[in-house]
Amino acid sequence: MKANIKQFESTGTKKSYSIREVLSCDTKSVIYVIECQKCREKFVEKTVGPLKKRFSTVKNSVLKKQYRPVSRHFNSDGHSLDDLRIFPIEQVSDIEKLKERAEYWHEELVLLDVEVDELQYECEAMEEQGRVPGEPVQPSRAPVGDSSTSVAPKRRNEEEGGVSPAKKRRKKKKTTFFSREIEQLLSACEDAMENCRETIADISMKLQNVSCTESTRFLETFRKEITSLTERKPIDKIYIGVFGRTGAGKSSLINAIVNEKHLLPSGGFQACTSVIVYVEANTKSDKYRADIDLMSKQEWDAELRFLLETLSNDQEDRTDADTEYDDDADEMRDMAKEKIKSLYGEDGLEKGYDELVGNKKVSDILKNCSISLTYDTAEELSNEIGRYIRSDSDGDPQYWPLVKRVTISLPRSPTLLDTIVLVDLPGAGDANKQRDEMWKECLSRCASIWIVNDINRALSDKEAQKIFQESLRSIAGGGECHNITFICTKTDNINPKELKKNDKITDEKLQISEFKDSPDFKKREKQACIRYRNEKTKEKFGKNHKAKIKNFLLGENVDSDKYFDVFTVSSQEYSAIEEGEDTTLDCHETELPMLIEHMKKIYVWHSEKAVKDYVSDVAGVVTFLHLSKNPCNAKIASYTSKEFGRLEKELNDECEELHKFLTNVQSKLRNNLVKGVKEAEKHCLTNGRKFLEPVSN
Repeated sequence: MKANIKQFESTGTKKSYSIREVLSCDTKSVIYVIECQKCREKFVEKTVGPLKKRFSTVKNSVLKKQYRPVSRHFNSDGHSLDDLRIFPIEQVSDIEKLKERAEYWHEELVLLDVEVDELQYECEAMEEQGRVPGEPVQPSRAPVGDSSTSVAPKRRNEEEGGVSPAKKRRKKKKTTFFSREIEQLLSACEDAMENCRETIADISMKLQNVSCTESTRFLETFRKEITSLTERKPIDKIYIGVFGRTGAGKSSLINAIVNEKHLLPSGGFQACTSVIVYVEANTKSDKYRADIDLMSKQEWDAELRFLLETLSNDQEDRTDADTEYDDDADEMRDMAKEKIKSLYGEDGLEKGYDELVGNKKVSDILKNCSISLTYDTAEELSNEIGRYIRSDSDGDPQYWPLVKRVTISLPRSPTLLDTIVLVDLPGAGDANKQRDEMWKECLSRCASIWIVNDINRALSDKEAQKIFQESLRSIAGGGECHNITFICTKTDNINPKELKKNDKITDEKLQISEFKDSPDFKKREKQACIRYRNEKTKEKFGKNHKAKIKNFLLGENVDSDKYFDVFTVSSQEYSAIEEGEDTTLDCHETELPMLIEHMKKIYVWHSEKAVKDYVSDVAGVVTFLHLSKNPCNAKIASYTSKEFGRLEKELNDECEELHKFLTNVQSKLRNNLVKGVKEAEKHCLTNGRKFLEPVSN
């Protein structure tokens, strides 16, 4: 930190500004500047808490390699935390004015510097072309550096009646992971969290010397609650569960999102069978890492016994009525064969439990509870983990039947941030007796559920509907999940002629302007058909699912768009664009950028909610202490009475609404039961007569 500085200057304009106050790391409610010692780039922010608290947060962000503007800069090539300098420039006690002044200084020091860089770049370009650049006109500025100024001046684009060409160029050149508004929101969350932590730390310290002979048990419980708040992490991991049938494109989707073409092995009929794969950011190193958790010896022995029992089930006595059960049993037997062959070879299918359970190779592998692999590239890691996560791996031997989960950590991923974890679950449809329990357990931890399916079967898949129903129950029951997203994959896999014939659509309706003999016609036709099918699919999803959401979440007034999203993506086209190849779709039409933006919203929503919950808990403690300080005080007694009255009224209103709803449900249930009983009586009489009064020949 730069201490005791009286003056600083703009890197771009070389204009100097004076600091007219005595500011230190303990100063609260300040605007501060972060400056890079190498390239002199500046970041202007504010904090309502002490500057040293915010500086700690900033350093932590850089060390964790979070994808925030400051962290991105000081983790870029040629930069490090050692290049970072921070110093306060102005103290503003009023919070609203603090926001205004922060915007002013951001405009003054950051945006103006970029404009100067752009003008310099334009002048150099004109000189290279043999033209003489004109004198740049400096915009008029209001006096700066005076800390007593309470109102920030108007922004330059308002003064000039529009956005300057330099700003337009800057917008293309200067990109950040989050918008300025989102950064301000996250900064406000950090301020609130810092204030609450400071408050709860003060309360904890003061409670150490408090004693109470009458309510010792209550005081101890209260102290434990304070300690819990002191130690609680503000934001936990944000889990996004990726569900879908084998072959639906889950692995390819995740590879495209994290921009690692060779990370998760994709393709094959039974990829990643029975293995949960967590994909997260590696905040500790620049290596690609995989941590593989294995079954215990006892767990595998129990699984082996089940697999052998599955293979020994006799299918000859099944009737035609058991067709669906037969299909499930066939899948279970196929999976049991795959697992045993992978570990014990073809001969293992002819052996019994006592012969297989003592296999030395398997016993040696299970001596370790976990395996850690670290590589420099994603491709190296992918080649090694194939045998641990997929049943069709060419690697020999194959260990995937022994694996419970694999955690893959990526170095500095812009989409995963430092808290988001993508959970690639075993493909729905894989035969595994624990699969349902696995995804239901995962569902309880996920903030968002992504249901992935090939676009050609997205609306008809029964497994997807089952996951959708369970996810709705989780939201309705107040669970962690707050969003369900359907992702229709492989949108580039389409037959334009077949689509046009089945849907009876013309080139005119598809808005294809090229002639059929044009060299671009085939490409434009396919592109138009993809767009058409994507829109139709989204319409059908909205029609089929939004009504269910309203019913599950109790009311027509529920905003279903808040809980439900649909994306139609092409991972293959997106990856090809990233490789610079010629494609049918443009980047936006692949909808991967939209899906990544969706992840950002989940991150921001979860972060804001976590902070609000923490602030609410701390506020409850503070309110309790204030009310209990002097309960005989007339003002406090009046406030308490009003507060209890308000809470009682809200509780009664909620109970009344709940009573109405349950009464309605009870009525419908009773009517359906009565109807069912009458139908059962009718069928019973009809069938009974057939047996009691047989027709004689």
